[in-house]
Amino acid sequence: MDTKYFTKGAIDNAAGMYTLYKIVKLIKDKEYNYTIEFVPFNGEESPESSGELSYLKYLEENEYKINTVINIDGVGHTGSENMLSFFNYDEKIKRDIIHNNTLLEGEQWYSSDHGIFALQNIPCIAVTSSDMFTDTMKITHTKSDTLKIVDIELLKTLSKIIESIIEKINEKNKLLNF
Repeated sequence: MDTKYFTKGAIDNAAGMYTLYKIVKLIKDKEYNYTIEFVPFNGEESPESSGELSYLKYLEENEYKINTVINIDGVGHTGSENMLSFFNYDEKIKRDIIHNNTLLEGEQWYSSDHGIFALQNIPCIAVTSSDMFTDTMKITHTKSDTLKIVDIELLKTLSKIIESIIEKINEKNKLLNF
């Protein structure tokens, strides 16, 4: 998912798919007072973002509202840390997420699948490796993007962090009767 044909695509983005799988396993037996959809997009490589635009149209036609987009892209690079960037996000919940998980907060960046949602003023959390813009970007879309550079333990930790974010969103929804 989201790689070039001549690469293994471990960081971009098999690591994201692995993390998504782990999240599903963590939350599959839990009940939430909102719907969780897992939608793998692969649009940031193309200026059209056709999948994202089709999804936004589907939501609008059915009068569905997105509470939060969580985009997992370029995660798990060995020697890095998990980093989150927030867009259009409630400051109190953001502080709780960062504080409770002792996470790095990164600069906002739009060059991934969350970008089109962020530009629609939808709350988004973009998750990546802390060295995304210094080291990881040099590896993605190359033959060096192999499992040798993926830290599986970092991905397992990230899965639990995202599970806690989903729980935090659920608590907020209970308070708002969302």
